[in-house]
Amino acid sequence: MDKTKVALIYRKNDLFDKYIPVVRGVLKDRFSEDFDLEQAFSGTTSLEEISAWYKNNQTKFSSYKFILSDETCEEYLDKIPESPKKLSSLDSHLRKLTYELVDAEFSRFKDLEISAREPDYSTPI
Repeated sequence: MDKTKVALIYRKNDLFDKYIPVVRGVLKDRFSEDFDLEQAFSGTTSLEEISAWYKNNQTKFSSYKFILSDETCEEYLDKIPESPKKLSSLDSHLRKLTYELVDAEFSRFKDLEISAREPDYSTPI
């Protein structure tokens, strides 16, 4: 059986430092032993160093079925001839989640605001 290899590749920052343990846990729960690569570049790693790492490791990536990467690292994966089956952007997921949370909170606030302005007289006191 073909193994589903999974990788997490990103450059560290304050946001990722906070949420990567959760992301790593989900990947380990979902993919268990197939989660075999995590590459975390320090926040001060230059783009040239990241590019060199990709060039030195590009032969590995054709065997991966799923790679979760931040936007900085993702641009280098796009340049690899045999890219993985599924490439997903860590930045996009966190951005989408943030918008969904803000929308949910705003919606709840708007519902409270509307109910405070328009009392419900349909039920007797």
